[in-house]
Amino acid sequence: MGTQSIDIENVLDFFQDFLRPAASAPLLFTRRIGWSKDGKVAEGHSINHAPLHVGGRAFREGWGDHAQSELELRFPSSAEAFEALVGVQDLITAKEPLKTAARIVFSIENADGHELASSPELRQGDAPYALRAALGGAKKILLRARDLRFPDDTLECPGFAHAAWCEPVVTLADGATLRQPDFEVRASAALVSMACCRYNGHTLEFNEPETVERVESAPSFDRYRLEQTTPDGLLTVRVTATVYRDFPVIEWLPELLNRGDRPSAIMDGFRPLSLNLPLVDYSRGYVPCSLGLPMRFPVRDVVLRRTLGSKCLQSDFETEEVRLRERFPGNRLRLEPDEGRSSAVWLPYFGLDFRADRGINVAIGWTGRWYADFEHLQGGFRLECGMPRTHFRVMPGETLRQPSIILHHRKGLSVEDGQNQFRRFALAYHSPRKADGSLVRTPLPLSAWGGADDKSLVALVDKAVRERLPYDMFWVDAGWFGTDRPVAKDEFEGSDWWRTVGLWHVNRVVHPDGFRPVAAAARKAGMRFLLWFEIERAMKGTPVTEQHRDWFYPVPVGGGDSFLLDLGNPESRAWAVEQVDRLIREHGVTDYRQDFNCDPAPVWDASDAPDRVGVSEMKHISGLYAFWDELRRRHPDMLIDNCASGGRRIDIETNSRSICLFRSDMLGRPWYDCSDANHVMVSSLAQWVPLQSGGATPVEGDDYSILSGVATGVDTPIARFSDSPGYFDWARSIMAATRRMMECFYGDFFLLTPHPESHKGLYAYQCDLPGEGRGCFIAFQRGGDPEDTERTFALRAIDPDADYEVETFRGATTRMKGTDLRRLSVSLPDARQTKLVFYQKTLLR
Repeated sequence: MGTQSIDIENVLDFFQDFLRPAASAPLLFTRRIGWSKDGKVAEGHSINHAPLHVGGRAFREGWGDHAQSELELRFPSSAEAFEALVGVQDLITAKEPLKTAARIVFSIENADGHELASSPELRQGDAPYALRAALGGAKKILLRARDLRFPDDTLECPGFAHAAWCEPVVTLADGATLRQPDFEVRASAALVSMACCRYNGHTLEFNEPETVERVESAPSFDRYRLEQTTPDGLLTVRVTATVYRDFPVIEWLPELLNRGDRPSAIMDGFRPLSLNLPLVDYSRGYVPCSLGLPMRFPVRDVVLRRTLGSKCLQSDFETEEVRLRERFPGNRLRLEPDEGRSSAVWLPYFGLDFRADRGINVAIGWTGRWYADFEHLQGGFRLECGMPRTHFRVMPGETLRQPSIILHHRKGLSVEDGQNQFRRFALAYHSPRKADGSLVRTPLPLSAWGGADDKSLVALVDKAVRERLPYDMFWVDAGWFGTDRPVAKDEFEGSDWWRTVGLWHVNRVVHPDGFRPVAAAARKAGMRFLLWFEIERAMKGTPVTEQHRDWFYPVPVGGGDSFLLDLGNPESRAWAVEQVDRLIREHGVTDYRQDFNCDPAPVWDASDAPDRVGVSEMKHISGLYAFWDELRRRHPDMLIDNCASGGRRIDIETNSRSICLFRSDMLGRPWYDCSDANHVMVSSLAQWVPLQSGGATPVEGDDYSILSGVATGVDTPIARFSDSPGYFDWARSIMAATRRMMECFYGDFFLLTPHPESHKGLYAYQCDLPGEGRGCFIAFQRGGDPEDTERTFALRAIDPDADYEVETFRGATTRMKGTDLRRLSVSLPDARQTKLVFYQKTLLR
């Protein structure tokens, strides 16, 4: 599967295209209909293709409808009035009367859903009712037909509830009129709003931008800036949208700007994504039938692929599939957080599969709280995303950033190939890069506790060099800062590191010369130097909280002894930048690790005024991005490690600027073997996050424990452990294999055994570097299933006409034909056995 050059129409065929001139023809969209053969109203005849006939009267013009229905009419210019003769259809065929007990009410609504006019209850045989409404300059209205025998939101089809809108006429503001033949009728084509809400009590949709400006054009993408002003002229909704040519992807970032001299009106329920998609009936059970109106039994389920977040639990990052269908309660689902870190509950990436070869992948770019609502409608599907709490004004001169959205269209690809296409996109456009444009690579780090003294840290680096262990980063974690005092030398033996968070002073009792000696030892060993911070929080009593209390939110974190730094405040953000920048420059630090060990949501909520709900979070998250962007501007080759209690801030925005080097805090603990948990985390995150790492619990001489944790990186503190004979011979060999595997993770990822969360039997995957003809395959025997000890795996991306050099780790190197390598047999009878194979294409036959 090569990276495709996708025509822009294929990228945009499932949402509104703002980048072309709006259609001048009036449009009718069938947003919902009780029954229809083609998903839309009929033109000039009934829904069953009989002549339009109401109350004994025939009509040539009109729309044949079926309750419960919702139609959307769009006009090319402002309209003043709509009128139609409405009623219940008389005929089911040209000569056969329709027998129905339907009781239908017809109504006209404005775009906000407010009723403008409605009919009385109409039954079959009633005379046509003249339904009229003044539109007051509207460019869009809604028409509804509701059968009172059923609730408005029923998922059932009201039997034979054939409705008719006869001789409809729209009068435009200039006096021109539109009739039924003037309208282009469409099924409910995909409708996407890049920004929608209620503003000043009325629905506001970003569908008529006043300006569309192309602000950047590159060989692989175009970037546009679109702006639309609210009716009161106070607020500008600005959307920056990027359309890619080399991937079927569009992304956008909404912002709200008040360029006026007074506060805006209230904005409620802002959503950066509101998507309505038509669903096709894939049922194959229909047979030819002479009946005029066969009942349909549609198959149009939607599969949601979602991933749990990080809670320091065995189940972190498990992938789940949920089937959404048009029956209660399986027709609705909501993903929402229980705290203010983006990936603590759910990973803000998910897939919607409409069939085997078509779907969409969604990424939400927001490092705070977000939600996603899914609803299976009758014949359609609705998705809405945004922040869960928004009710706010925008102040003069203020700009408020909203969550960014990425939509990836999986068209003509399997889920597996679609995920690899998304991985390639993420690597190309949403992964951190150095000053020269090259990718920031995930390290193979040697980690140590910051409370250990300089001699111990330098000795550890020297030991790694002496034993020829191929580490490329030395990582010093928490415990190094605060007042000058003796501290615990190990994280798990009485450390009080949290008591001095916010005092970013190197403890000179432990590190009398600062970190310069450690940095020099790391540099000499060919390693980069990573240092831990938790810059967004400070304990009560630290100098910064005493001297600049206004830089912090007023409410303590969790009601306890620490305060959250207000990154939305330019002064406090500048202080944070200077603190980190100073320590980087003074102590030879090359890379920055940012932890975040608190739930900020209650603090944000307590800080919001009643008419500014959500604003503290908006400004904090925007400030976080500005903080990281400024650090990377000053240190363009620096890696930012995004920790947040282990993997709780993984999203498309953080992943564009950083790499999470420790995906869950339940990993790498010396008292717990996390190997099987790593199987789940590696394979689930690999679907969405190409660059990631985590801890492995070293068990002496045990390949299984180390290899289980490998992704583009892995934290393997092997050098801190045994000095027994032969230990470092094993360590060198396993780390060499680890580095080779890490390189393969920059390619495509194929999970070859579903449901790794079972923790039983064989687990296997393959990584392939497209275009290079090489990759790796690994299988693990987890035990617990005596029937699952042998399998033949179908390897992907293998050229059947090529020869391959195949090297088995701790085994032989052989040559294989591609046809043989494509079906690789594995036998692992004993628990904790592994089979690791590297392959490289050689010569064509």
